[in-house]
Amino acid sequence: MSVSVLSAGPTERVSRYTSLTDCKVTLAKPDEAGYRASDCPGLDGFGLQKIEADGRENLAIQPPGSLSQNLKLPAYSGGGFSALGEQAEWRGKPGTPPDALIVRYKVAERADAPEQWTSYVMVASLKDTPCVVARIAPGPQQNEEARRVADSAMPCLAPGA
Repeated sequence: MSVSVLSAGPTERVSRYTSLTDCKVTLAKPDEAGYRASDCPGLDGFGLQKIEADGRENLAIQPPGSLSQNLKLPAYSGGGFSALGEQAEWRGKPGTPPDALIVRYKVAERADAPEQWTSYVMVASLKDTPCVVARIAPGPQQNEEARRVADSAMPCLAPGA
């Protein structure tokens, strides 16, 4: 597992990273829309599972000692074909388990141009029951905005929001 730390800065929060490409396939059902579940490296007792089906990727988070929570990422992107980025960014205070997760999420939003992807950044809270709290649209400072959101208290978004 590869973990690196981004400078904490004045907010006293850090980013650590794990791979979403160095995952081990745990279940494959090629006859069911190409369904595949893979365990990816987690952090501080959190588990990550990447789920691929019918040209869409999703992520489930398993908090330490709790049940896995499906983030239902395709529901936040109109159901278009999608793909996760290459890494997960875990946010939290130094020396404590993370309380937020940030992932890049690329979506084919136009049926007439499936080769054109829109690159969002999804932010999930790891507090209590993990859930998506923001979908950051492409633009300048996209990553910085995602970290700002991850470092604040936000309610869960409803799927489709």
